[in-house]
Amino acid sequence: MNELSTGTDALFERELAAHLRALTSSKMEELRAQFRAESWVLLGRLLPEAWEQRVRREAWDVLERRGVQRDISVPETGHSPRRLRNVRQREIAAETEILPRLYYAGALRTLVAEIAGSPAELCPFAPERFVLASMSRVGDTHGWHWDDYAYALVYLIDAPPVGAGAEVEYLPGVAWEKQQPCVQEHLAAGRVRKRRVESGEAYLLRGDTTLHRVAPLERDATRVVCAMAYAHPDDLTRAITHETTEAFYR
Repeated sequence: MNELSTGTDALFERELAAHLRALTSSKMEELRAQFRAESWVLLGRLLPEAWEQRVRREAWDVLERRGVQRDISVPETGHSPRRLRNVRQREIAAETEILPRLYYAGALRTLVAEIAGSPAELCPFAPERFVLASMSRVGDTHGWHWDDYAYALVYLIDAPPVGAGAEVEYLPGVAWEKQQPCVQEHLAAGRVRKRRVESGEAYLLRGDTTLHRVAPLERDATRVVCAMAYAHPDDLTRAITHETTEAFYR
């Protein structure tokens, strides 16, 4: 990772912490209650404006240089499709400055822990810590799936316009059985929620027990996200395999 000066690094941490306090402190109980009820909550604009623009430039730059177009189906999630462009964690860590520091920022982990009601640990499997993904063509989608680790914090760097599709859809309280994922059965038996997220906003999801997807784009449009994974303490002591990540980022 390119090194920021100590002063710039400290400035980012300080301004991020102040921004997150202002963003959430007056509604923390509401955020906790919604997360308990739905396993999903919208946080609002994640970064101060100046840092938001810098992160956007970083993301677009590394996507253009390192992004790989994917078009696969994943057996462990019922052969759901993945049609998008993504960048591996190791390339983001090596070639950007602010994106990795956002993931490791103490203020961000504290926020996740406060909303979730549990410590938010760094993801023990480095390839899942932070990744970039973009959708741009009609039919692009991140199909129905679960996450290996408990908490997914997803930052919308660029959202498509209203009416273009690519909404977040989710069904909470669903366990992942990798040998028999039963995706269609779960969808038929439950009530799927649908949420739109704007550019610059972030949401927190309980990804290991929530079936979720990014719906297909209905026309050519741009959606760029940075997805960050944090672990529940229980994740650090149980056996976790990573078939979907290994297929998606090989």
